[in-house]
Amino acid sequence: MKPRPFISPYMGSLDSSINASLTLAKLYKRIRTIDPTHKPGSRYQARLKHKRAERRAHLRIVK
Repeated sequence: MKPRPFISPYMGSLDSSINASLTLAKLYKRIRTIDPTHKPGSRYQARLKHKRAERRAHLRIVK
């Protein structure tokens, strides 16, 4: 299988937030071509998952 080139960041706009969001859109599109079941979560959801996992790990150690 031919390796795919790296994703180049979008630099067409003067606004860095627009550049970042378009670059992330390119990245998510690449991820979806590899794994169609992937659903990106928000930073809030990731933080909650991390806190839950941290709490579970801590409880297991204490017992």
